[in-house]
Amino acid sequence: MTSIFLISGFRLDMTARHPMFQPLKNDLEHLGYTFIPVDISWKQMTHSRYIKQFVAQYSHLKSESNIVIGNSFGAVVALLAADIFKPDRLVLCSLSPFFKESLSNRTTYDYAVGRFGKRRVEDLKKYSIKEIASVMNLSATKIDFLYGEYEKEEYPLLVDFTQKYNELFLNSGTSEVKSAPHSLKNPYYQKFVVELLKGKVDK
Repeated sequence: MTSIFLISGFRLDMTARHPMFQPLKNDLEHLGYTFIPVDISWKQMTHSRYIKQFVAQYSHLKSESNIVIGNSFGAVVALLAADIFKPDRLVLCSLSPFFKESLSNRTTYDYAVGRFGKRRVEDLKKYSIKEIASVMNLSATKIDFLYGEYEKEEYPLLVDFTQKYNELFLNSGTSEVKSAPHSLKNPYYQKFVVELLKGKVDK
C-alpha cells in the first residue's frame, strides 16, 4: 500500500483538508492510494516547528511506500523533512525558492520578509539547498519539481530557482504545468499531478 501525504501552501486559515483539494483526494484514492492531508498550524511558527509537526504525523501514519506532495511553502516543508525520513517520492509543486543560498540576495530576502515575516525567514536561512541535495542524493527518493505555466510571468524568480534546484539533485526532473498558476488548488495542477503519478507525463 502507498500513502500520499499532502501539505498545502502557507495560508493561516487553510490546511490540506480544504474542500478545494477534494477532487485531488478523490482521484488519488480512485487510483488506490491512501490520501493523508497533513495538518500544519502555520500561525506564529517557523519552518523548524512546521517540520516537527509533519514528521510527527508522518511517523505515525506512514505505510510501506510513501509519497509526499507539497505546494509552495508546503513544498519547502516536504523537502526539508525528507532529509530526515527519505520518502519514496517527493512531488514539489511551485516550491518557494527560499533557502540559504537564495536568501543571500537582498531583493529575495526583503520580499520573503514582507510575505512571511522576519522570524520565519531568518529560520529558513539555516537551510542550504545544496546541503539538502547532497544528503538526498544518497537516497533512492525520486523528486519531481513542478511549476505552473503562468508563474513564468507572475513569479519568474521561482521558475528560475526551480530549474536550478533540479540540477542539484540526481534523481529528479522538472515539469511545467500548462494553464496553471501558483496553486495546487487549481484543477489543471491537480490533474497534472494525478497524471504524473499514473506515469502518463513525458519528462
